[in-house]
Amino acid sequence: MPALMPQWAQRGISAIAFPRVHYTMLLTQQSIYLPLPPAQAFDIVCRLENFSQWFPGIIRVTPEDNRPNFQIGKRYRETIKVPIKGEMDIILTVVTSIPGQRFATQAELPILAPKMEMLFEPQGQGTGLTWRMHSEQRHHWLGWLLANSAGKIIGRRANIGLQTLAAQYRQTLTE
Repeated sequence: MPALMPQWAQRGISAIAFPRVHYTMLLTQQSIYLPLPPAQAFDIVCRLENFSQWFPGIIRVTPEDNRPNFQIGKRYRETIKVPIKGEMDIILTVVTSIPGQRFATQAELPILAPKMEMLFEPQGQGTGLTWRMHSEQRHHWLGWLLANSAGKIIGRRANIGLQTLAAQYRQTLTE
């Protein structure tokens, strides 16, 4: 065997045999100001059925059950645009919901395990909205590699989406 090959490879142990770990990786974080009180901003932004109106790459979001909006455990089917593949359906579950303060969903996407989180904080007459996407990793280097690539795409989309959302409410106030 070549001397440059790692010892584990020389013994025939594959990288897949390495223990799986769990870690959280921040993929992107964006913040905007909305000229609405936190409770109203929460009510509008966390209605996932409306996400496709302002967040690029989301084709549609439909409820998967009859639970009320914002309830922990509520499930949604999100159809997104993905490079190469075209479209993909992902199941989202609400994992955190504190009206006017914090909202989070966890996606059923095994390698990335993306978690979207939104924080609402009073700022003057309006609300500071911080939008984050984490990867709740439970895999080895392949998950890390995919999370890095996905983070770049999600970051660009989040920047455009949040600016679009903020512009919609700035325009509403001036009309």
